[in-house]
Amino acid sequence: MKKILLLVLFFATFADTVFGQWDITIPKEERTPKNRKSRNRATDDNLTNWGVQALLPPEIQQRVINECKNQVVLKIADTAAKFGHSFLQQGQLQGANYAASTVTNDVNGHGTHVAGIAAGTQLGVLSNLLENGIVKFKAVKVLNDDGNGMFSWSANMVNGERAEDIAYLAIGTGVVYNFSLGGGKEKVVVLEGALKRLSEIGGVCIAASGNTGQDGINYPANSEYMISCGSITKSFSPSSFSTFGKGLNNSMPGSTINSTYVNNGFATLSGTSMATPFLSAVAVIAQSKWGKVLHNNSAMRAYLAWCANDLPPAGWDAKTGFGMAYIKNVLDNNPLLIPERFGKIGDVNAKPKSVYNFIYKASYPSFFISGKKPNTVSTLYNITYIELSITTGLVPDAAYKILGESLSTLFKAGYGLVLGEQDNISTAIAAMPENIVLSLQEKYGQTVDIRRLEAVTPTGTHIYNIKK
Repeated sequence: MKKILLLVLFFATFADTVFGQWDITIPKEERTPKNRKSRNRATDDNLTNWGVQALLPPEIQQRVINECKNQVVLKIADTAAKFGHSFLQQGQLQGANYAASTVTNDVNGHGTHVAGIAAGTQLGVLSNLLENGIVKFKAVKVLNDDGNGMFSWSANMVNGERAEDIAYLAIGTGVVYNFSLGGGKEKVVVLEGALKRLSEIGGVCIAASGNTGQDGINYPANSEYMISCGSITKSFSPSSFSTFGKGLNNSMPGSTINSTYVNNGFATLSGTSMATPFLSAVAVIAQSKWGKVLHNNSAMRAYLAWCANDLPPAGWDAKTGFGMAYIKNVLDNNPLLIPERFGKIGDVNAKPKSVYNFIYKASYPSFFISGKKPNTVSTLYNITYIELSITTGLVPDAAYKILGESLSTLFKAGYGLVLGEQDNISTAIAAMPENIVLSLQEKYGQTVDIRRLEAVTPTGTHIYNIKK
């Protein structure tokens, strides 16, 4: 009898020591809901929050409906494999459970609150796109019913979702992950490998910076395969609990956020977990507006930085990053025109530059105008070969699209290149690359070079120029 008792005591001690050490634990401010209301007692104030009001005034809601046409799936990695709230049914896909719990529904409340911010009917940022079927969302459970988890569960989730993600991306559907979780600063090999593979196929991941109120962003937000998000208050100042530091990308509304909660109710919570789904929703809208060019974590990171309204102090800072990413800016700003300075996020995660070349072989009728106005003479000639080059941190699709648009810029309305007020065609062609490079750089914010240009004059003379 004594041996049995000793065995039981040993097992209890072992369990407390090993299984009680969680990689991830939901912080206290995200566990204590305020202003709880049942669905029956909810008022209009319970069906919105100040973050949605700031990001989605009525005129921007209508633009989102009109302009966002590309399909996107948002995956919410949290405390549920299924959301039962009546406000979380529109666009919800069948979920998946990767946590050490057999319960699929959210009994904790954290995941339901996070999901409502992005996907809740009426109060979610993506409500309109869910209603018209452009956006779907999926619950993937990586935290248990007590709000604790292991990084290995998250790694299993990313690996387990891989085949589905590849299938989505192959048909042009964007995939964005929301990680309103984290713990410690050390990177975890098994999760880093999974995130790297997800990034390589085009998945976008956004994570909470942490709730320590101190310097040093939590993992996995500090991963190079994540986009980090801090929290701001209703006065657009850093939340006191928001973890800050090197590598912080954006800050979004995270203090006193109303959203959906368990038992089909509503509640207010504060935390970087609440800020993160705002940024994830903005990323979803960006992909829905602009498509495949933003199926890339590095490009999305730079794009969200560019689309942010700066918060004091001026420029990137450790407390708010590049600032609050506004949906209006997303709708207005073509990601192909991202200034290269946004490729470097807080001195980390810089995207290396690559050189892309594109060759056009065709016959482009063009005009050489000789003489001074009004006594000018127009002579037809043909451009037969142009090689353009761009050195950029943009993804290949974006780089090649700029090169293609560059050619369209050069040959507007079918008139080709109009060379004016030169003594002869040879002199005009020699001067042309430098002039064109300057105009394209001004338009795109990227350096587009003409590496080689060939033309044939009316007399059959072949002229070529190689830019030095």
